[in-house]
Amino acid sequence: MADLIGYSSQYICEVYKKKRRITLGDAIAQYRLTRACSLIRQNPELSFSKIAELVGYTDYRYFSRVFKKQFGMTLSEFKEKED
Repeated sequence: MADLIGYSSQYICEVYKKKRRITLGDAIAQYRLTRACSLIRQNPELSFSKIAELVGYTDYRYFSRVFKKQFGMTLSEFKEKED
């Protein structure tokens, strides 16, 4: 992204954090997790590892930990709640 607009990635991250009061990395993680929730609701037949892959996580275990930290429940608990 930085190369496309001609600024350093460090500068873009600094500007983003100043404007949004959240790091770019945290914003991306929030987007991915929100997208994962939508996928679980819309496609309950998908495995959690497939959902992790679809939203950009290569390590399912890490995705699972991040999800639980963000929402206070496991992926299975979230899916059960949505059924």
